[in-house]
This record gives sequence, structure tokens and C-alpha cells, in this order.
Amino acid sequence: MNQYRELDELICGEIWTSMDLEENHRRLCLEYPGRFSGSPEGFGAAEYIVDTLTSYGVNPLQKETYETIFWKRGTAECRILSPVNRELPCLALPYSPACNREFSLVDLGMGHPVDLERMCHLIKGNAILVDDNNPPAGPHLHRLQKYVPLVKSEAGAFLFVNKSPGMLAPTGSLAFNQSREMDQALPAVGLPFETGAELRYWLNRNGSLNLKLVMNNSLFRGQESNIIADISGPDPNGSMVLITAHYDGHDISHASVDNASGTAVVMEIARVLFKHRHQLKGTVRCILFAGEEMGLLGSHHHVKKQVKTLDSIRFQFNLDCVGHDSRLALMIHNASQVKTWLETQAKQLPAPIDIQEYLVPFSDHFPFYLQGVPGAFCVTPGRDGRGWGHTYADSFEKTSMEALHKVAAYIARLVIRVDHEKDWRCQRQTLQAIRKEIEPYNVEELLQFEGHWPFSP
Repeated sequence: MNQYRELDELICGEIWTSMDLEENHRRLCLEYPGRFSGSPEGFGAAEYIVDTLTSYGVNPLQKETYETIFWKRGTAECRILSPVNRELPCLALPYSPACNREFSLVDLGMGHPVDLERMCHLIKGNAILVDDNNPPAGPHLHRLQKYVPLVKSEAGAFLFVNKSPGMLAPTGSLAFNQSREMDQALPAVGLPFETGAELRYWLNRNGSLNLKLVMNNSLFRGQESNIIADISGPDPNGSMVLITAHYDGHDISHASVDNASGTAVVMEIARVLFKHRHQLKGTVRCILFAGEEMGLLGSHHHVKKQVKTLDSIRFQFNLDCVGHDSRLALMIHNASQVKTWLETQAKQLPAPIDIQEYLVPFSDHFPFYLQGVPGAFCVTPGRDGRGWGHTYADSFEKTSMEALHKVAAYIARLVIRVDHEKDWRCQRQTLQAIRKEIEPYNVEELLQFEGHWPFSP
């Protein structure tokens, strides 16, 4: 028996008969394309989100402001000097400094520790070519986990190759410590799959390859803001359910799937739940983070500032890339006690949701995870995992409107059930437990580098 059937019908009716969700997604993409940190589009999107939620009556709203180092893209050129003279398409990677230098090229393949050990004598001072790819058997290493060891090995430059064909150069920020000097990153570019193949052809044929990188990027200091909306019932019991997404994206596209999709869904859930706030037992906190693409900056700041509230959080639903036309996946962490319960609730909705215990350390749930907060990374996977994200092709028409409505309806109703559950068995984990659990994920070196390692020696 579904005790929430009447409320389910109201929520689904609101979501499926309103055009607000689609309108917000389109406007975020086309009026504020990219919403890159420190850009007019990013600041404009923050104001648009606040104004829109205010028009829905959602209150209280607050902007949580923090200091940060911004990066601005300039021109970028990657040119082979020998054995041929040829300019190749590329994109500067965020935080990459201005540069006008020549390098010898070294091919590090997938850029795993075994590759680095094999080629360690060739790293210093050279441009290192690394694939955005991993062995089928693992481990799966993120761009940042491949970059940091190269910095420590004194590489001269970082060339990151897209794993998918299509002449799409990837973007994505470099590891960066906001408390250190501005000019700390390697010169770095993203290259299309085909460009990586051409570089390897000339390198293997000739035995060596010289290239030149010329970039005119810049760094500057400023402020940006997370947006927080609390929706509480008439007699809140002190518990809290979080619904989060990042509203920033990359400056080369509409940043549609990544992550106007998650932003628009959180705004829609806030709109609908505010109408039915009298049904809530506790508080639903909706947070739209800034700075995710630049190193989870907004969520790291929020967790440090709100550390006293973390014990009250029952569960976090973090929505990142939920616009693909595929099954919604909930990758849960610190929450093994409620996996079966979540599966039961998903069947009751009914909703085809894949629920698995798996940690993804590269979205805005991760700073909460490090403090033991239970939650889920919510995603509709695209081609090769990321889909069109981080490329020019992440444009507004790529996002499935049907997917957005489904995800909004699923998550909104799961939030109600988490909020109402009297026998909630999921508790915040200790830092000692988190430190032990995180060991297999190979993130300590990265977190130490960025200044986010939360554990004592």
C-alpha cells in the first residue's frame, strides 16, 4: 500500500503539467551560457535563480558568498614544430597560466602510476601526453589524479586527450590550491581524440616531436555565491534532507547536461515542495553551488561553514548531469543501512532507478562525504559516462526534457519519504571510518595537494 499516493499525485501533477522546468533549463543555457565561475553569465545566473525562486514564494533564501581565485580564458595555440610544422586544435584547461614555450613531447599513455614509473626519467621539463581513458579492469583515474603526479615530477606541460572521437577538445580544471600563489599550475591543454592520434603518429614515426604552446589566460581574485533555500514544515523536527546541484559550468558551451539539468531540477523540486511544505516533517534544504567545475569550491566552503549542522542531515541527493535519456542512477555513500529501504521506495514510486554503493569523488556530495554525511550522487549516464559534458557539444538541445521531468518527480517523492521515515537508520559516519573507507579511491594525494585533506596525520 502506498501511503503517499495522494501526495505523489499532487507532486507528479505539478511537475508534469508545468513548463517551469523546461523554461528554466532553456534560459539557463541560452541567456546564461556556460555560467563559468567569475563570468558575467555566472553572476547573472545566480541572480536569475534567486529571482525565480523568489517569484515562486520560496523563502528564506540566502546567498552564501566566499572568496576565490577566478580564471579567464584567452587564446590558445598548440603547434608542432618538428618533424612537421602544423597547428593543432586545442583548448586551454582552466587554471592553466599564460605560456609561450617550446617542449619535447612524451607519450604517457593512460597516465597511470605504472606508466609514470616506466617513463619517470623522461618527465621533467617535457610536455606529457595523457589519455582520458583507463583500463577496463581499473583503476579508474580522473584527470586530476593523473595531473598531480606530473606536477610533482616537474613536468613542463600537460596535454589531455579526449577518449571519444568527434574532433571535440575536452575542458576541465586542473588541481589547484586556493591558499597558494596564483601562478601554480602547469601549462595545460585539452586535445581532441584525433589530435592525440596525429601527435602519436609523428612521435612514433620520427622518434621525437617538438611543439610550442602559446596561451594568454589570466587569474584574478573575487567573490561568488552559493544559493540556499530552506523549505520547512509547520513544526520542523530538526532533521534535514539536502537537494543539491552546481549551477556553474564551463565557458565553451551552454553547459546544458553539465549542469543546467541538475540546476533546473533542483529549482523545480523547490517550487513544488514549497507548495506542499505543510506536509514536511523536517526541513528540505536546496543548495545550488558555485565553483564545482573549478574544484568543488562552493561545496567545500559550505561544509566548512556549516559544520555544526552536518549531524542534522539525514541524506543528501546531489544532482549532477541528469539530462541524458537513460535510467537514473543513485550512487550511494555512507548509506549501506538504507540501500534496501531506498530500493523498496523506488519500486513503490514506481521508478526504474539503479541504486548501487559506489563513491564518485568528483562532485558536490564529496565534501559532505568526507565529513561522514550519507547521500547519493544522482546521474543519468551518457555515452562513455560523461556524455557531451566538458566539450563544445554540451548544448541545450542535447538535454532530454522527459528525463528532467522524470528525475524531478522521482527525487521529489524520495525526499518526502526520507523526510517522513520514523525509523531512519542512516547516521553520519566518523572521520576514522571515512579515512579507512576512502583508501582504495586513490584521492589522498589530490586532496593533500588542493588543501582539502580533512584528516589528522
